[in-house]
Amino acid sequence: MKKIISLFLLMASLNFISTLCFAQNDKKDYVVDLSGEIISGEVQKPLDPRRYKVLEFSAEGILDTIFKPEDIKGFGLANGARYRSANHPNTGEMFFFEEIIVGEKSFLKYNDQLFIELEEGLKRLEFKQNKEVNMRQVKTESFGYIGLLAYGLGTGMEYEFVEKIRNVPPKKNAIKELFREYHELNGYEYEEFGADYPFLKISPNVGVGYYRMFQDVNGTYSSTGEVNSSIGVNALLDFHLIRDAPRVFITSGLVIQKFQATMNIDFPVMGGRFILFEDYELNSIGIPLLFNYYLMGNNRFKVHSGIGMNYRILNKTTNEIVADARRSNGSLIESFDPQYLDVGNNIGLLVRLGVTRSITSKMALVLEGQVHRMSRYGEIFASAPSVQASGHYKYSLYGYSLNIAVKF
Repeated sequence: MKKIISLFLLMASLNFISTLCFAQNDKKDYVVDLSGEIISGEVQKPLDPRRYKVLEFSAEGILDTIFKPEDIKGFGLANGARYRSANHPNTGEMFFFEEIIVGEKSFLKYNDQLFIELEEGLKRLEFKQNKEVNMRQVKTESFGYIGLLAYGLGTGMEYEFVEKIRNVPPKKNAIKELFREYHELNGYEYEEFGADYPFLKISPNVGVGYYRMFQDVNGTYSSTGEVNSSIGVNALLDFHLIRDAPRVFITSGLVIQKFQATMNIDFPVMGGRFILFEDYELNSIGIPLLFNYYLMGNNRFKVHSGIGMNYRILNKTTNEIVADARRSNGSLIESFDPQYLDVGNNIGLLVRLGVTRSITSKMALVLEGQVHRMSRYGEIFASAPSVQASGHYKYSLYGYSLNIAVKF
């Protein structure tokens, strides 16, 4: 009962922390149809929310709708980003362009490409160009974007501002500052858009896992008994690197497990063999460090994989252990008590593959499978003085688990 109460308290605490840190506002996503009508709803964000090719949108009472750029004028997100449908000046294809600054001269973005909007339309700010060298196409630096900015922003401006244009690096934020200053110096009205991408988002999750483990003992003649299946408790934190690597997140926390198993060991020594039987329990508190990657999905459904290490603090409780020294023909020489050499902490491999399904805007369900491996978690030394023989063996655990968790 105490364990159950403690688990509920932990879940409530994590939920409270999540609510404080990541409270949602009342703003909604929206689309602007071809007639100019604004329809509120929810836009399905891709893994990288700064990139859109098609749009999946759902409104209250309406099933999910797929919009292409030619189907709507644009859309906006609750986090402040706004997109418009427009033709790419180089290819003529229609895409969703992210609006950064909209005013007398506008600044837009598509994927990693930057654009200036002039009276004659969108123009791409080219930062690199291909050049043929010895019959091969190689990339060389190009400063053509400075000329385009000077034409669009520098005409009729003071010398100091023109100098800034000539020295601006080919970076989004530096060019954005130029557009902002251009409008302020001329007294032009402008709007500034852009999603607020935090550098780091922490998501707590609590769950349980079904663990199926096996044990392995070194030695040609060794054998092991079965490890009982068990239930483990997981309390983890996911650290999402939103801004620069939206597909990447790191996981750490606590994984609490308990195993019960038996071992029957038979290995040769000089003049005979040792036979050992052990019935034991193993308590494990794991501290994992996993590096994860979203393979596919959006804000509703994601597929992730991860790999890393699990540092385990181990405590072994032996219920029964007996050992015999026997001759090669099987006759008993001596019964004795074996000695523990090492049952301690361990660093093992942990691999995961799973899915995340959103339940609400603040909560998601995580289902995943994990593969565990402890290279070595214990060692026993056996010595029979009457036969003047001794030996020791090392043993480890490996297996898999199926886990379910609630992520806040």
